[in-house]
Amino acid sequence: MLEYLLTIDRPTAHLFDIELRCATHGAGHIDIEFPAWSPGRYFIYDFARNVQELRACGGDGNLLRVEKIAKGTWRIACVEEQEIRVAYRMFANTLSGTFSQLDDRHASINGSSVFCYVVGRKDEPIELEIRAPKGWKSYTSLKQRRRRGRPVLQAANYDVLIDSPIEIGMPEAHRFVHDGVRYHIIIDIARAEGSRRSREMRGRLAAYAADVEKIVKAQTSAFGRPEFSDYYFLVNIDPFAPSGDGMEHLESTRLVLNGYITNDDFYNDVLDLTSHEFFHIWNVKRLRPAELGPFDYTKEHHTTLLWFAEGFTQYYGHLMVRRAGIWDDRQVFRELAEEINNVDRSPGRFHRNLRESSFDTWHAVGARNPVAITGNFRNTYVNYYHKGAVVALLLDLEIRRRTGARCSLDDVIRHLFATSYADADIGGYFLRGSGYTEQDVYDAVESVAGADARNFLERLIAGTDELEYTEALAYVGVELSRRPRRSAKKKGADGEKEQGDRPQIYTGIIVPESRERAAAEFVVVANVLPGSPAEDAGISVGDHILAVDGERVNGRHWEPVLEMKRPGERLQITFFRGSRLLTLELRTEERDTRPYRIEPMEKPTAQQRRARAKWLGPK
Repeated sequence: MLEYLLTIDRPTAHLFDIELRCATHGAGHIDIEFPAWSPGRYFIYDFARNVQELRACGGDGNLLRVEKIAKGTWRIACVEEQEIRVAYRMFANTLSGTFSQLDDRHASINGSSVFCYVVGRKDEPIELEIRAPKGWKSYTSLKQRRRRGRPVLQAANYDVLIDSPIEIGMPEAHRFVHDGVRYHIIIDIARAEGSRRSREMRGRLAAYAADVEKIVKAQTSAFGRPEFSDYYFLVNIDPFAPSGDGMEHLESTRLVLNGYITNDDFYNDVLDLTSHEFFHIWNVKRLRPAELGPFDYTKEHHTTLLWFAEGFTQYYGHLMVRRAGIWDDRQVFRELAEEINNVDRSPGRFHRNLRESSFDTWHAVGARNPVAITGNFRNTYVNYYHKGAVVALLLDLEIRRRTGARCSLDDVIRHLFATSYADADIGGYFLRGSGYTEQDVYDAVESVAGADARNFLERLIAGTDELEYTEALAYVGVELSRRPRRSAKKKGADGEKEQGDRPQIYTGIIVPESRERAAAEFVVVANVLPGSPAEDAGISVGDHILAVDGERVNGRHWEPVLEMKRPGERLQITFFRGSRLLTLELRTEERDTRPYRIEPMEKPTAQQRRARAKWLGPK
């Protein structure tokens, strides 16, 4: 048994005080280590960087020799000691699904970023005692008992400890029971008391709790009763958080919402994220790639299967909000079309297939690290979330078409879950089975829909050609188009002005979204697409454009100036490149880059309408 004590007595300093007590079992030394990364996040974080004042003592309180032997590893000399105590402080002030935050209002703990482990002893049972400020309560999926008259939390091993996030403070709680499972919605709100207690906020939080229940019922109806007795949605609402986030765990999820949940568009995103993370209780947390568990927390774990683990989950996240009856067809079509648009806007789809993007994700995330070298991943990497979701959509519709709607992707998930997890024994890891391989996925598809469906999926995963949508979407009576919606007149359904059917100008210059550059004095080039007029002209990433054909442009006046141009025209682009003022000539081309939309066919057949209803669920 390993015993941890976490004390919170300096929240404004953002410092957790942690003590670990463990028996030595006669060892001459004991190594303790901090994870370099966190499962579910494929990037080396080196959490040891936030460790302070680490020390160790023996059973009689005598200080022991401590030596740092690796970037996240300390060696403690413990000859003739039966028990040691290791104490350290951990700085924590980043609210996310990976890091932890401690301040005067709450503690948000993600275990990888706080707790060390004893090398070679990660499989030992753990008890954790938390001493928090008066009035603060702890919420977590870890089971609670009493030891020496005090409440402690229990974990079967270190993997479970860090896979069970903890929220400590005074959040509000909503609960419901479905099929014998208790669901806890724990909501921490970083806003002024007036906003927290406003009628609008109270109504939206009540609606969220009701919608979460609908999502849970829709997913468990499709994939069965979960194997746990309690599940926790740990929700942090902070409009000033660095970013929104979500992270799946064995019996809980951490959701960080960096916006205003009372905003309808943002609320839709929240529901989508909630659905995505809950679906992970099947896909990833139990049904998992063979490489993801057991874990070595000191190095990368590469897998070629993140397109299935995350991309297929992305698809089901959208689909299940619709099947829950919260969204209508139009909303789910909008979300699925956006996945297609994300792929369409990615030049990297021609360079890396989904297997390669999954494997290389450690490099892709690293490229976004501000201290990393500049790379070209914008043009050579395709996101496995987005393309994986599109492949899931195409595969689902293909299976339905080939089997006359008798089977679907749901059956593939259920088949793989049974063979790779539910019906398997517990082996070298504390979870059942040893995970699935690519071959297992292909075999599951073939078992459900035949060899042709298997070959269909293999081509999508291994290929870099443009995806074909027409036949698959037609099966359910919908179509993909760049045209304005038929219902749109002067404005599109999303409120943006439509461009109609006039010739579409193409330059290959990619700039930040309009909201990001609104106040910018120049238009900064975020990317130059390969083989584009901009690349041919010599435009480079980082150029600061200040004029087009002698007309000034800035963050607000970029599209309006380009809208006056026509394909084939030669444009004089004036820009700063570092300290130099340059002008280059760019010849535009015609290419339709308007966003795709998914719309119902005007006159679908009865068979198409039935297939759509079976796919999406009743209205």
